[in-house]
Amino acid sequence: MTDNAGVASTSAGLSSPPAALDAAVKAQALVDDLVNVPWGRTSPSIYETGRLVALAPWLRGHADRLRFLTSTQRPDGGWGGPGGYALVPTLSATEAVLSALSALSQLPALRSPPHGEAVDIDGLSQAAGRGLARLFAWLRDGPAPPLPDTPAIELIVPALVEEINGHLAALADAPPPGLDAWRGARLPPPRGMDDGLLGAVRARLAAGDGVPGKLLHALEVGGREAAGAPGVCPVEPGTIGASPAHGGRRGGPVEGLGHRRPP
Repeated sequence: MTDNAGVASTSAGLSSPPAALDAAVKAQALVDDLVNVPWGRTSPSIYETGRLVALAPWLRGHADRLRFLTSTQRPDGGWGGPGGYALVPTLSATEAVLSALSALSQLPALRSPPHGEAVDIDGLSQAAGRGLARLFAWLRDGPAPPLPDTPAIELIVPALVEEINGHLAALADAPPPGLDAWRGARLPPPRGMDDGLLGAVRARLAAGDGVPGKLLHALEVGGREAAGAPGVCPVEPGTIGASPAHGGRRGGPVEGLGHRRPP
C-alpha cells in the first residue's frame, strides 16, 4: 500500500507521463480502435476524390466532389500534404478538374448535369490553371520536392502525368477560358521516374493475365486495360483493393466504390 501510494503521489507531481508509459497508452488505444472499428476510419481524400471525378462522373455527387476539390486547393495551387506528399494529390486533382472541363466543353448539356447539380466552369478553369502552374514549377522548373515512399507512386505518378498531357494536347483545339496559356505545354515526370513499369503493367492487363494482389490497390493506373480485368471483384466490405477509385473506370465493377466514398 505504501509503495503504491508513493508511486501515485510521484506520478501526480509529473507535468507529463514518462515517455514509455505514454507510448504504451497510445499503442493500446490504437489496438483497441482496430478491434472496435475493424475496417478502419475514413476521411476525405484528395486523390480518391479526383479519381472518382475523372473515372466515374456519372455518379451522384459529381458536382459536390468538384466543389470539394476547388475548395481544398491551397493558395500556392497545390493540394495535399507538405513537400513531396503534395505531388500525387495535386496531380490527381488537377487531372480531375481538366477532365471535367473537357467533358463540359464537348457536351454542353453536361453544364446542367443529372441530379440537378450545378458546375462552376470559371472556378474549375481557375483551379486547373493554378494546379498546372504548381505542377510545372515542381516538375519542369524544379527542383521538385523529394518524393515520399508511398504505395505504387512509381505507377500512379506516370499515369497521372500521361493523363494531364493528354488534356494539354487537347487544349490546342479549343481551350477552356483561362487555359490558353497552356497550349502546347507538356508536363515532364519527376527526375529519375519514367513510364516503363507502367507500360509493363498495362501490357500484362491487356494480355489477360491475372492481376497481382498488390496491383489491386492501384488498379486505376491500368487505364482501359483495367476494365473487366480477370480476377478483379469486390471483397468484403465492398471494395477492390483498398480504394474506391479502383472500381471507377467505366466498365469496371462500380461496387468497388463501397464504404470509402469521398465527398
